[in-house]
Amino acid sequence: ADGAADRPFVNEAELVRVLGMSEELYRRLLPHVTVHAGADGLDPTRATRAVIEALPGITPAVVERLLAADPDDDPLAAIDDDVVLAQIDRYWLPSREAVFTVRAEAWTPGGGRFVREAVIELDGSPQRPFLVHAWRQGTS
Repeated sequence: ADGAADRPFVNEAELVRVLGMSEELYRRLLPHVTVHAGADGLDPTRATRAVIEALPGITPAVVERLLAADPDDDPLAAIDDDVVLAQIDRYWLPSREAVFTVRAEAWTPGGGRFVREAVIELDGSPQRPFLVHAWRQGTS
């Protein structure tokens, strides 16, 4: 069972099974990937610079306009190039704002470092106000 599962990823660690994925590439991609958003797109107000820069046809000027846009406004309104807008519009999907990564870092007096991340989903129910999807060692 080391091949493709032919289903959406259950956790980010499954990326290592993608054909051609190296350990180095996996480590570089991991901070920019989530499988818990429940969406087939990206939220431009939540995506990292690296994810936005990877979109087809995007230019450095458009990246800067998107990153500078007010999160309460439509980020696509910052794009005045219809060709670029048409290419990236299909990837945009506003977030439900229910899944978050919480990152904690601590340092010891001797210089040691401890990093942990939790991916949590707020569901609002009184019985279970949040669900922990992942608890992992973070990257420095």
